Amino acid sequence: MNKPEVIKEFKQAVSNLNWELNFLTFCSLILEVEKESELLQQDQYCLKKWQQWQQLSSSLSAFDGETIERILRVYSERKSS
Repeated sequence: MNKPEVIKEFKQAVSNLNWELNFLTFCSLILEVEKESELLQQDQYCLKKWQQWQQLSSSLSAFDGETIERILRVYSERKSS
């Protein structure tokens, strides 16, 4: 997979999973935290990661694939200098 395809696939995965996963499923599948639902609702790690997940999805949707490619290109160029 080339870079534009990877970026598109990542953005699509985050966007689709954000719509499909609820908090409990996110904690179980993505964070691999297995607890009773009442305990998960109080788990600060899970709550923080859920908030960050929501922010990631929102932030990624603000940039198109070409802009993200440029960000990666500029980073790569600066890293190699």
